Amino acid sequence: MTGGLTLEGVRNGILHDVDCRIERGAFVTLIGPSGAGKSTLLKAIAGLVRHAGQILWGGAAIERAAPHERAIGYVPQDLCLFPHRSVAGNLLLALERQRLDPAARQARIAKLLEQLRIGHLAKRRPTRISGGEKQRVALARALIGAPSLLLLDEPFSSLDDQTRRHLQGEVKRLHDEFGLTTLMVTHDLDEAFALGDEVLAMHEGRLKAAARPASLEDVRGDHGGCGLVLPGKRLPTVSPAVPLPSQKESHMPDLSDADLNRLVAQDAPYGDLTTQALQIGGKAGRMSFAARDKMVLCGSEEAARMIRCAGGEIASALPSGSKIAAGTVFLSAVGPAAALHKAWKVSQTLVEYASGIATRANRIVEAARAEAPEIVVACTRKNFPGTKEISIKAVMAGGAGIHRLGLSETILVFPEHRVFLGDDMAGWMTALKRRAPEKKIVVESDDLDEAEALAKAGADVIQLEKLEPEAVAEMMRRVASLTPRPVVAMAGGVNEANAARYAATGCDVLVTSAPYFGRPSDVKVTIERG
Repeated sequence: MTGGLTLEGVRNGILHDVDCRIERGAFVTLIGPSGAGKSTLLKAIAGLVRHAGQILWGGAAIERAAPHERAIGYVPQDLCLFPHRSVAGNLLLALERQRLDPAARQARIAKLLEQLRIGHLAKRRPTRISGGEKQRVALARALIGAPSLLLLDEPFSSLDDQTRRHLQGEVKRLHDEFGLTTLMVTHDLDEAFALGDEVLAMHEGRLKAAARPASLEDVRGDHGGCGLVLPGKRLPTVSPAVPLPSQKESHMPDLSDADLNRLVAQDAPYGDLTTQALQIGGKAGRMSFAARDKMVLCGSEEAARMIRCAGGEIASALPSGSKIAAGTVFLSAVGPAAALHKAWKVSQTLVEYASGIATRANRIVEAARAEAPEIVVACTRKNFPGTKEISIKAVMAGGAGIHRLGLSETILVFPEHRVFLGDDMAGWMTALKRRAPEKKIVVESDDLDEAEALAKAGADVIQLEKLEPEAVAEMMRRVASLTPRPVVAMAGGVNEANAARYAATGCDVLVTSAPYFGRPSDVKVTIERG
């Protein structure tokens, strides 16, 4: 089917000549301050408020059609579940106008509830289920009539972070699985840019295309989160695309095309023999990547580019740095079987290893900052040789920093260097600063007295090696009166189990290699006929 959603001059007391074109299959998010008209626009499309102007869906004008005649699924902000009806009973009401025999109705309800993983709640009433479960019931009720257009009004606003992240992935999965066109209202900018193929901004009843801000703070102040907007009344056509990455991804490095091509070539230097021999390479297929466990995602952009390079197309993707729950579909693609199979394992493996590093880095960061919110967690250069680029990206996706990229850009004096120097610490320290006046001088020691002497000799950073937290706290007391006080970093053996104890010492930096040796994340890849 062709033809998406077109709004032409839609207006009422709140909306002012809203014009928009959304291609079939797109996932569009709508942001803006409270009272801007976002919910009113959804209600106008659903046929729930009076308005002037034209609304076309699939090429047909629907503005005069009754709500139940519009083939639209709608989830209002307050859900509007009937408390005196069971979960299955709420869905049954939505099927009343469809000419189905009772057995077919029950079968459809049971199937959809299972797809949303709430089949066990069929006989319960909404008052006896959790907030996240209520959201799923409302989604099920919106989908039970097999709509092609789905309208969501702040579906995650009242949920805790973990449930919200999980349901974000569920909605994206349903959008892909049911072939929907989705328009979702949200106040969360991260959510809008992570989920939306395109983001629209509404302000005082007028709709414009939202441009990605340089910083989320640019749009949060006085504008109530309506986003930066591009001038002009007419909106460009919104087509399905890979969602824009979240703000946290903007500072992360990406692997080069040459690196990715080399990885694919290592796995399939002369093509995929199995696919060739089976003669299935030209058959249409679809592929999805889902997290088996909670994880911090990394490498999804690289996986998407590998799939594209092999000949596939990306339907949806979540960005590196996303914290996702078990079951979340974070990448989906379509294309010929040859393309999907060629990129399958190498992209899956890259994401698993990168996400494993990101996830463990994030656990260490969260453990440390629970005790000391301003502490810095920095990862060493002890990544497996040849994996520096993806390792750095993974560490940053997990919220940690980089201790040093290599030998060429930082000065870190180890005991192994000092065996070639004399006992005059102040002498060689002064000479070193004269030769590299623009650099900070970092020195490492596993002895408190020696570390104190190095600090007094002028070291900018004292890096303590494999000392207990009590010793680190003692070091902080010893250098407290020095002017300027050196930065104190703790290195060697720092992990998620002890990060909080080290953070409690008052030191400035935790240096760790632990993320590189964490268990890879477990990713499920599903390939189906297209």
